Formats: sequence, structure tokens, C-alpha cells
Amino acid sequence: MSDINHILSIQGQTAKIDKEKKDSLSVNGEDNLQNIQDKVEITNKKNDAKLLEDIRKFHNRTLHTKSVKTTELVKPELKPSVEELIEKIRKISETGSGELPLLDIVNLFPGLPPDIIDKLNERGPLKFKSTGPSAIGFENSGKKIDFKIMLEEKEYTVKIPSTIKGKTSVLPDGFKMDFDKKNTIQVGKLLFFINLEHLDANKDKVFVDFEGDMADIIIKFA
Repeated sequence: MSDINHILSIQGQTAKIDKEKKDSLSVNGEDNLQNIQDKVEITNKKNDAKLLEDIRKFHNRTLHTKSVKTTELVKPELKPSVEELIEKIRKISETGSGELPLLDIVNLFPGLPPDIIDKLNERGPLKFKSTGPSAIGFENSGKKIDFKIMLEEKEYTVKIPSTIKGKTSVLPDGFKMDFDKKNTIQVGKLLFFINLEHLDANKDKVFVDFEGDMADIIIKFA
């Protein structure tokens, strides 16, 4: 069965179950009206949840098609700030702890709107703490922030949840940030969003890596 037909079949099953539950009211006089309504409501919620999950899965599979490709951008103006960020994280690694403005990381998303900068600064810094010889844990908590970005003339929403966290590894020529899958930045539109998994930066480029190799972004400096 195709994905679309499967989704439509679930809608049909929901209507059928609703009818059977309501018809049972006249057959079984021992059930009161409230019990029947409660059963119908529970059935609806379960089927609605299943329907939404199937729609999400269908949408995510369509994102794997060749029409969704890695976006490559050339942004030489970002090179100085990325080099400075690399040095900051290197020093944090050496001392074992430290802080960075959240803006330093979010600014790596292309097309960051100017009116979001104050909200990012108000939220507070990313806090780093050593978790091993070459790894540093990071975390930031505060009010949720949503904003729009444009990629190849298409508008997407970036969602920063109430908590983001993960670990950072210092590399010979840069750093890599691995985000916790339950506490990470998301990008998408409407009901469908994908998680930011990794962010790699060196002196030549930044790689913004989303789950499932979908809609990744490479920012080159030359």
C-alpha cells in the first residue's frame, strides 16, 4: 500500500470505529452516554496520533529524494569570526571550562535576521565544562526562540528549544559540536522539522550537518 493510501485508510478506520462506538450505545443499554463518549475520544486520539506519525514519516522520506541537496554558500566575511571562535573554544578546552555568547554559534546559520540578536544575547551564554581529555560538554537554557532564514530563495524556520546541549571536540584545525538529539536546534517548516546533529568548523569552512544527511549546509570562505 502506498504511503498516501495508508494515510487515507487510517482516516477511514477512524470514522468506522467512531460509528461502531456510537452504535453500541443503542445495543448495550448498560453503558452510559459519558462512557461511550470517553471511549470514542480515546480512540480518536490514538488514531489521530497514528495519522500524524505516518504523515511525518512520509514527509521525511520525501526529503531523501535528490531534490533535497546540500546547500553550498561562499561567505568570506565569516572567516574572521570563525577563526576567533576556534581560538576561543581551544582556550576553553585548555582551561576546562568557560562561556561563549550563544550568538557566536547561531551566527553560523546563514541569513540570521538582525532583530533576533538581542533575544539571543538576553538568553545568556553557552556554558562549557570539560568531560574528558579532548571533549567539552556544553549547555544553554532559556526562553524558546524561533526565527526565519532564507536558503536558496526558500523560507525556513529555525527553532531553538528551551535547552540545547551536547559536547564539543577540539580538532587540529578547528572543532566539532555534537548536539544531543533531544536538546538541539531544529530547522524546517509547518509541522516538519529536522534536528541539527553536528556543527564542524575549521579555517576553511563550516559544515552544518542535519539528521539523515538532509538539507546540510556547507559555508566556504573562498
